Amino acid sequence: MTMVLRTARLLALAPLAMMAWIRPVLADDAARDLPEGTYELLICSEACSIDAPEKALISGRMVLLPYTFSRAERELLDPRDDIVASQRDLSACYTLSLLPGRKFTGYANTRHPAVTGWSYQNQRVHLSLFRSPDAGYEVDMSLSDSLYTGTGMSWGAGAADPNDPHIDYVLARRTGPADISQCGLPASSSR
Repeated sequence: MTMVLRTARLLALAPLAMMAWIRPVLADDAARDLPEGTYELLICSEACSIDAPEKALISGRMVLLPYTFSRAERELLDPRDDIVASQRDLSACYTLSLLPGRKFTGYANTRHPAVTGWSYQNQRVHLSLFRSPDAGYEVDMSLSDSLYTGTGMSWGAGAADPNDPHIDYVLARRTGPADISQCGLPASSSR
């Protein structure tokens, strides 16, 4: 085989070799952009700021995990057996509190720590902060200036139809890596 033919074949294979080398780097970059982590969370009835939470009604923490909870972890965090079976994989937890002197008529769960599922598509995070067979509170957020900002809304059917079906403002600021102890699970249970 002539030197010219060998060189031509090597040059023809170079783009494939380059793709094999670049592909893992691109996959790693995409993984770094995923929103997994621990977040400070605010729910407001009107536009508000995470640094000036005067208009906030609810504050809390949410943790978006890169894995699905084991049954034991889920039961430690949220021992209720009424988790809706159709819910996405349970890979997030949260704890929310109604701020003193505030009134919230929506369905966001402020009673106890809970587990939920989350999804990330088209640079948007979607999760439920309450779910029952006939009602829920859904959040949809996108990244804006190092904060996830978006909306939350209660929904319901029949007797669970919300009295005040307004759209809330939801803000989430990343405070660190995913740490399920922030939702009430002992850190020794973390992976």
